[in-house]
This record gives sequence, structure tokens and C-alpha cells, in this order.
Amino acid sequence: MLRVVLRSYQFHRTRLALVVGAIAVGVAFLAGTFVLSDTDHTSIAQTTELAYSHVAVAVEGGYSSSYLPGTGHHVPVPETLERVVDAVPGVVRTAGVAEGYAQLVSPSGSLIGPTASALGTSVAADPALNPFVLDRGHEPGAADQVVVDVNTVRAQGWHLGQHVRIVTDEPVRAFTLVGIVSSRNSTDVVGSTLVGFTPATAHAVLGLKGQDSVVLVTAARGVRDGALAARLRSAVGPDDLALSGSQFVAQNVMYASTGAPQFSLVLDVVLGLALFVCSLVIFNIVSIMVAQRRSELAMLQCLGASRLQIWSSVVAEGAVIGLLASAAGLALGTLGAWLLQGVVSSGGVQSSGAGLVVGTRTVAVCLGVGTVVTAVASVIPAVAASRTPPIGALRRDVLTRAEEDAARAKHSGFVLMACGSPFLVVGLLLNRGGQEEIWIVGIGLVLFLVGLGRVSPLTVPPLVGALGWPIARFGGLPGDLGRQNTTRDARRTVATATSLIVGVGLVSVLAVMETSAERSNDSQIAQALTANFEVLHAGSGPLSAGSAASSPLSPEVLSKLAAQRGLVVSPYSFVNFRGGWGVAVDPGTIGRMADFGTVHGDLGALAQGGFAVSSQIAASSHLHLGEKVRFRFFDQLLSGASTVLRLDATYSQGDLALSGFIFSSTSLGKAAAPLELSAVLVRAGPGVDRAAASRLVTRALGGFPDVSVQSPAQVQAAEDRQVASRLDVISVLLVLAVLVAVLGVVNTMGLAMVERTRELAMLRAVGMTRDQLRTMVRAEATLIGVVGALLGVALGVFVGWAFQRALSTTQGITELVVPWSRLVLYVVGGAVIGFVAGTIPARGAARVNMLDAIASE
Repeated sequence: MLRVVLRSYQFHRTRLALVVGAIAVGVAFLAGTFVLSDTDHTSIAQTTELAYSHVAVAVEGGYSSSYLPGTGHHVPVPETLERVVDAVPGVVRTAGVAEGYAQLVSPSGSLIGPTASALGTSVAADPALNPFVLDRGHEPGAADQVVVDVNTVRAQGWHLGQHVRIVTDEPVRAFTLVGIVSSRNSTDVVGSTLVGFTPATAHAVLGLKGQDSVVLVTAARGVRDGALAARLRSAVGPDDLALSGSQFVAQNVMYASTGAPQFSLVLDVVLGLALFVCSLVIFNIVSIMVAQRRSELAMLQCLGASRLQIWSSVVAEGAVIGLLASAAGLALGTLGAWLLQGVVSSGGVQSSGAGLVVGTRTVAVCLGVGTVVTAVASVIPAVAASRTPPIGALRRDVLTRAEEDAARAKHSGFVLMACGSPFLVVGLLLNRGGQEEIWIVGIGLVLFLVGLGRVSPLTVPPLVGALGWPIARFGGLPGDLGRQNTTRDARRTVATATSLIVGVGLVSVLAVMETSAERSNDSQIAQALTANFEVLHAGSGPLSAGSAASSPLSPEVLSKLAAQRGLVVSPYSFVNFRGGWGVAVDPGTIGRMADFGTVHGDLGALAQGGFAVSSQIAASSHLHLGEKVRFRFFDQLLSGASTVLRLDATYSQGDLALSGFIFSSTSLGKAAAPLELSAVLVRAGPGVDRAAASRLVTRALGGFPDVSVQSPAQVQAAEDRQVASRLDVISVLLVLAVLVAVLGVVNTMGLAMVERTRELAMLRAVGMTRDQLRTMVRAEATLIGVVGALLGVALGVFVGWAFQRALSTTQGITELVVPWSRLVLYVVGGAVIGFVAGTIPARGAARVNMLDAIASE
């Protein structure tokens, strides 16, 4: 059997090369996706590990998922905690570190670097506990001295002794540059820009008077980090965290490399899609190859080969081909990742520039998936062929076998769709945003889509009949033959277009989700935000992004705005409590800034010590008006205190509804520590138009370069940018999916032409010219491209609808918007891809030697 397989390769070298190429393209998408994500993650991990390599334990306050440790969003601990930590056996040195927002200002007044990762920190007395090393100069020794990272100094052309301007929670101040710092063994630092102050100055300007962001600890020789962390947990109590050095680094890496913990789930979904696309492309192309060898396998049975011999030879053949093709795909995917590496970056910290990362997981998964899927895809059609009587397989023509295969596929497809539909319907109807509903929808969607793929050949004849008439009308006989060839074997048409269907489908899902999320955000803001302006820190994200994306404003901003006659202002502060987060507002003015829809109860009663929740949270948590709830706000966690508040109101909508909980800033300020100002909502007062109000706001905030003033339209634009930024990495990774689609169509078309060599030669023998043959193949390829794009768009709209329904409760995507103009472009692009993909096979078909081709079969 081995000799037979090798002889088959010798006579079908072109077919073998095309199959290997198709598998390599599928593996390339998987490899490129893994390499891109691993490179970004590893680059940040190396910088972070170097920065905190000497830290044995880090002690910080308890936090909820809305806090981003390591990025200036630590839950603070009292400075007195450092003495408690220092007294624990095994602790050698401690350093209470103050971290927060501090951004450098250029001479022109613009902010330097991304605001979201502009880090200010105190310089510890022990150099080992600083996330940087001193390159030149000296550490700050006075209140007006700072050190700055080397990359910023180089980019701005600064020098030691120069005065630099920095904005923090306070207005812009001038400091003297006395030192230049970098990370260990690298010029990179933790943060896009880094400014180091004296401890006293850092506590004052970063809003941490009497508090530390984190306490870093070094251990005595022989004391393990984990053991010391366990001792410190007992010493500091249950409301603070004692993380080992490795845990602290891993925590910082996770948040810096994904931007938010929820985004890691998005990357997992993308990797899962890459695995699915890779497996589907391989399974499809190898199934075609083996199915087209049915007559060859039947001949082997006639000559005495047993079924076991046929199965084992096909599996071994598939495994060898899969291994070789997977290795080629791994190399191709790595090359693609290298080309796209500069596009994908998290921006959380500076990249370490360690180069492309091809991890063990990437190699193992790519080689394993390519080999196993190829072997499985080979044996399934081989088993089907072995069940057919050998003489019957030799005598029956292609059309009869295609009809039987189509009938079996249609039957199994309808069964799978029937099995998946109940799961899909039940999950979408429940739509409560719980894990159970997500799993139900996921199971139903997978079963339904697999079944849909099995019955999709039924859609080819009507689609080609409706879309192919211009080709048949203006392309003459070659065009009409191309249309007939497309419908003659619908399974082959769908198989050829599979990679294009998947690629266009993924891009269409992304388009539907992006437009739906943007329209939902815009609609909610238009309905809920009645203020004329939102005043935010320049580095803050939209208010709906929560406290994790917020940087505090100076209290002077509120004072300046409130001093302007003709303006009505309402302060807005994020608050965090154990288990969640909410906002604190002024009940007397918030009603003029936002429309809360249907309100049950009295929002004004919040001033007497109550709170309000959205109707969704009230229903899911079984809360009722008048019910009392105990909250432990993070400032209270330091002292072990808590506050009992009464539920005074529920509301159905509002720009504030995404936070879920609303408190009174007055009553909460008395119960807990003073609140940080997150935003100010501004509205024109009686007799003042918006233009005059805008001038008043501009005049009040003239001395605050780090403050952003947004109109409702600008708020909508910021929300849209937030949505787009969440999808940027996915968009780049989907470029690989489209590339796979293009190469997959080209490869499969080439394979189809090789398998149809005798058919094409016969057409030449009966009088078809080479130009006519090329026109026929191009017409067929164009129709395959159109059909693939149309089916991909339909698939994308369906999956996008399912995702929108599933996320309407948890993510607020309440409206389904289908970007028809963009989808039409995808269909046109599919036609172009098909035409281009058919050019090379058309030329090869036209060069076929008629007599040799007819005799070869």
C-alpha cells in the first residue's frame, strides 16, 4: 500500500501541492493569531517582570473587577499599614508606593503620550523596589524635582536641569528634571510615560494623602515568596490582599495586555474562531481530495486490498501530508504575524521589543491540529467509499455519486438544524445575560450552523440562477457553461467557497456587532443625556466604561464651573464597593442632566441616605423598594466600617443606567471618605443659550489643559470610538481570515481544475477555444465568489443577530443594525476575489494537452 500511495503522489504532484498549500493556509491563520497574541502578551510580561523582579510580596487593598491593579487604580491602603508589614518576620525592606495619574505637558501645551497609561509614582528609598533603574542624574530629593523615563526625554529633546510641566489631580505645575530612568535591561518602563516624585510630593499631587497605592516587600534570604505572602495575609486582615511577587506581576500583565479582564474572553473567542476556521478549511479540502479518489480506492478493492488496508493507508497519508503542510503553515503564519506585528499592540505599557514570540503552545497546537484534522478528514470519505461495492463505484458516474452525497448531507443537515433550533430559541428568549443562557445559545448556534453548512448546497441553484444570468447573457456559450458547471455539483461549489464563506461571515459579524453597538450607544445617550456638556479628565474614557477608565478631576474644576453665573452644574463621582461599583450624584440637579425613563419611587429621596438601581439589577437581585442593603465602600474597608442604605427608586434607562447603582454624593460623603470628582455635567441656565454656555465653560476651564469638554454629539463619538477600540485587535486578526479566504479559493479552484482535467480536455476536443475555456473557468470562479460572499454575509447577519440578542441585557446592545452598504461591498469583493482566483486555474486549464488528458484517466 505504501508503494501505491507513493506512485499516486508521483502521478498527481500538482494535486498534492495544492492540497498541501490549502492545509498550510488554514494552519497559517491559526498560527498567525496565536503568534500575534503571544507576542503582545510576552512583550509586556518581560517589561513587567523586569520592573518588579525584586518584589517578594505586594500588599494592596481589596478590589473589584472594575479596578486595574498596576495602572494607577489600586485600592489604597493607609500609610500606617507599612509599619504592620515591616514587623512581620521574614520582611527585609518595605516601600509604600503612591501611584496615580501624572502626565507630562509639552511646551505647546499638549499632553505627551496616551493619557490612559501616563503613570506617576513615588521613588522608593530602596532602589530594588522601584520599577525602574536610574540611568543618569540622581533621584528626586526636593518637592519640585522629578525623574522621567528615557524614551520621553529622548523624544522631547530634554536635558537634566530642564523645567518640565506636569499635570496631575492638580493643575499644571513646573518641576525640575533631575534624573532619567529606564527599566532593567531595557529602555522601556511600566507605562507609556513615567514620572517619579519624592514620596511626600507623590502623596500630595496624586490624591493619596495618608494612603499608599501598594506596599512592596523584599524577603529575607531563604524565605519563599508564597510563605511570606501567607504570613502577611494573617497580619493585614481579610480586607487587604497580600500577593506574591509572581502573582503581582501576573496580575499587572493581565490587565496591561488586555486593557480589561473581560477582553481576555474576546481574545479567547478569536483564538477559538481561528481554530474553527483552520479545522474547517483543512477538513473541507481533504474531504474533496479523498472523495475524488473514490474510483481509485474502489479499484484497489477490486485488486484485493482490504478495507483496513485502505483506511490505514489513507489515514497515514493524511497524517504525513498534514504534518508537512502544518509545518509550512506555521512558517507562513509566523511571517504574516511579523508583517502585522506593528499593527497589534495593547498600549498598556511600552513594548519590550523582544521580537516575535513563537511559543511551544503555538507549535504544538498548529502541528497537532493540522495533522489530526487532516487524518480525520481523510478517513471519513474513505470509509464512505469502502462501503460502496467496488464494481458499482467504478461504473457509476460523478453525477450519480454527487446526488447521493447531497441527499445524505441534506438529511443530516436538517437533523442538526432541528436539534440546534430549540437550544437557540430557548437561550435567546430567556435572554437574562446569565452563563446558562450563553451556553444554551452557544450549543444551539454550533449545531444550527453545522447543519446549515450541510444543507447550504441547496441554495446554490437558485442563487446562481438569479445572479448568473448576466454572465450567461453577455458571456455567450462559455458564460452559460460556467453557470451550469457551478450548479451541476453544488457541493463542490460550496466546498470551493467554504473559506470565503467563513472569512466574509466573520467580517460581517464584526460589522453587524460594531454598527449595532454604536447605534445602541447613540440611542441611549440621545434619550438619556439632557445635559449640554460633559466635563471629564482628558484621559478618561466614556462614563459608561466605569471607574476603571476614569481619571479624577481636580475639585477646582467644579468650583470654577459653579462660579459661572448662567450655568447649572452637577458633580458626578464613581464609587466602588465590595462586589460592584456605582455613581454618586447630586439628587437636586441630576434630574436636569439625565432622563432616567420610567422611575419607581423617588430619586430625590437619595439625599436622605437612600440609593437607586436600574430595573434590570432590581429584578435580577430581587430587590424591592424600601429594602435596606448593607454596603462596604472601599474607603470603609480600611476601617472595617459599612453603611446601610434604603432602596428609594428604580429606573429603566439613562446614561447612568450602565453603572447600575446611584447614590447621593452628600449622604455618601458623610458615610465614607471624601469622593473623587469623576465628571461634571453642565447645562445652560435659564435665559442662556448653548453658545453662551459654551463660552462660559471655556472661560472657566482655561487653566486646565487636561480637561475635556464634550457635547452630547461628542459623547456619542467617544462611545463609538470605545466600541471600535475594543474591536481593533479582532479587526486586525480578521485580516488573516480574509487572506485565508482568498488563498483558499485560489487553491481549491486550482485543485478542482486538476481533478477536472479530462472534462476540460474533452471540451477542447469538441471545438472550444482556449479563450472560451478561460472565459468559462473565470465565469465559474466569479459565480463561486459571489455565492460564497452571499452565503458569508447571510451567515454573518444571522450570527450577528444571535450575538446582539444574547448581549442585549449584559452589554446594552439593544438595537440590531445591519450595515447593508458595507455588506454589499463584501459581495462585490467576493465576485472580484472569485474572478482573480479563477485567473490562474483558467490559464492552466487552457494549456491542457487534449490527448494526454483524455488518456490519463
